[in-house]
Amino acid sequence: MLSHGPFIVVCPTYNNESESDSSSYSLALRLTENYHNELLGDLIPAVEGTYSTYAEDTTAEGIRVSRDHRAFCGFSMGSVATWRTFQYCLDDFRYFLPSSGSLTADGEDGTFRYANNEKEGNLYFLEQEGGTHNGDYAMEYFYNGLCWIWQ
Repeated sequence: MLSHGPFIVVCPTYNNESESDSSSYSLALRLTENYHNELLGDLIPAVEGTYSTYAEDTTAEGIRVSRDHRAFCGFSMGSVATWRTFQYCLDDFRYFLPSSGSLTADGEDGTFRYANNEKEGNLYFLEQEGGTHNGDYAMEYFYNGLCWIWQ
């Protein structure tokens, strides 16, 4: 069981906020394809090396060993970045909370087992009745999702 103590929230982006990045879904998919390289090579070591965390050091092994204390969340295109992080960084993060976005519309392939607890499954799906794809609901999604992750 993880403690419910203070935690660090980092809000990075792969997007340089140019109009061409923001308006092109295919470009965004290419940018998120490489996002994990900076995440693992630069951002996580910078955070883990600056603040008091569960990582004993900022080596790749030190980051992997402390994965139980790390989550990655994102809304909309941030959700796509979350799925990419899941794809490439499963050894470095324990929890993932993609919200209102995906890489694909494919169904189950045997990798995921739906359940509302970690003993029976590894994927839990929540849907907000009446929820829409906007920032107000994003805050609610993350509030409820983070409570579920660190229950």
